Amino acid sequence: PGLVPVPPPLVLRATPAGMFEAVDTAPGIAPAIDLSVTLDTSQPGRLVESAVKGGVPPMSIEGDAQFAADFSWIAQNVRWAPAADAERFFGPMVGQGVGRASAGFAQAAEAARGAMGHVMDMLQARKR
Repeated sequence: PGLVPVPPPLVLRATPAGMFEAVDTAPGIAPAIDLSVTLDTSQPGRLVESAVKGGVPPMSIEGDAQFAADFSWIAQNVRWAPAADAERFFGPMVGQGVGRASAGFAQAAEAARGAMGHVMDMLQARKR
């Protein structure tokens, strides 16, 4: 908070083909919103770690009950494979590099979390 500016809201429309497209949010024009998904961006590192590990980022979903249930199911069950996408667009060498980088980042994030936990434990022990 404070270091990175808050991004503007992103409004998307689900197309009949099941894709998303951006909605123009000109000032004074409020699009009809059936579902609101809010991501918790207070901890960007946790958000990136969750995405790299294939997890679901912290979010709240509000709106149409059936649409919310469908979106929640998709968020829980569909995973993005960055290495596969990189391979498809740039070839196997880049795809393998992205895969190694993703695995390395996930390991580094896990090590950093463990180290922070250890530091917090030490600080708690000193307070006693």
